[in-house]
Amino acid sequence: MGNDKSRGVRRQDLWSLGLEQWPQVAWGLLEQAATGTDHPFRCPALATSGADGPQVRTVILRTASAATRRLLFYTDARSPKVRELRQLTQMAWMFYDPGQRFQLRAWGAASLHQDDELAETCWETCSPANLLNYRGRTVPGTALEATLSSLPPGALEDRLGRGNFLVVACQVARMDALLLGPEFHRRLDMRWHEPSWVSTWVNP
Repeated sequence: MGNDKSRGVRRQDLWSLGLEQWPQVAWGLLEQAATGTDHPFRCPALATSGADGPQVRTVILRTASAATRRLLFYTDARSPKVRELRQLTQMAWMFYDPGQRFQLRAWGAASLHQDDELAETCWETCSPANLLNYRGRTVPGTALEATLSSLPPGALEDRLGRGNFLVVACQVARMDALLLGPEFHRRLDMRWHEPSWVSTWVNP
């Protein structure tokens, strides 16, 4: 399949990987997704836990780094997920490639960045269209009388919305890979034990 080759790892290659190869390949796919808008891992499901129980939503993977074990996404600082992560930093990700029938999950602790160098750097690299997401006058999830934009006049002003922009960085401590096959499945668990990942085959 052409799309599989463009992602760097073909379906048959995933099935032939040994335990020691999996962490590097998994991070390679995540790094590709963070820089490629058409990669199936680009828009993962992100789970947190709050006062109303588990919450799951789709986010955009902005940065992935094998060297630091970090995954980054951007959000509005006023959103409920930020409040949840301030109370409980543990979070989970679920990535799925339907073409390869491959699921990758990741768990780790979040750090929130709003008024620091990381947040400023990320803000400066955002496109003008993306920055509009943080310039609304109302808190995300607020009821509206109509399907109208909540953007204020002058929404294209350079620094407008900077105070609402927040970077969530998750340092991953565990990953779980699952390959779905026509006759049998394959799954492994990867855990970070300083200074390296330790992988184990597990029952699917």
